[in-house]
Amino acid sequence: MLRDGALPRINKLVDICNCISIKYVLPVAAYDLAGIRGDLTVTLAQGGERFLPLNTDQWEQPEPGEVIYKDQEKALSQRWNWRQCDQAKVTQDTHNALLTLEGVNHISPQLVVQATTELVELVEGFCSCPPRPFILKIRITLRRSSEPD
Repeated sequence: MLRDGALPRINKLVDICNCISIKYVLPVAAYDLAGIRGDLTVTLAQGGERFLPLNTDQWEQPEPGEVIYKDQEKALSQRWNWRQCDQAKVTQDTHNALLTLEGVNHISPQLVVQATTELVELVEGFCSCPPRPFILKIRITLRRSSEPD
């Protein structure tokens, strides 16, 4: 957005996610559930996972230790949900999607709730599907490998 002065128009759902992400300065991602194989896990990358970034044909590997979303076949994202994979991108043909909004980097829980509430309202208003929101509250403390257990 800073480079081009505007966001690209993708589709209603992705545009809503981008709007909330910019307004609240937090990461919001949309995944087409048809592109997810098996369970979705949020975990630390081992470094050998396969990751195909949005709109590319060049496979990458997440850095060992970075937080990724993954399914049984591939990494769905890098850097939490900041970079998403091409295989689970939302298109005009998407019928079921998972939206993730993350309160990382000292974002207050109140701001996460406010952004989530607005995201739900916009999806209800523009996408003709009733979202089922939930907020998962976890605290993760990452230690460097040189720190004792």
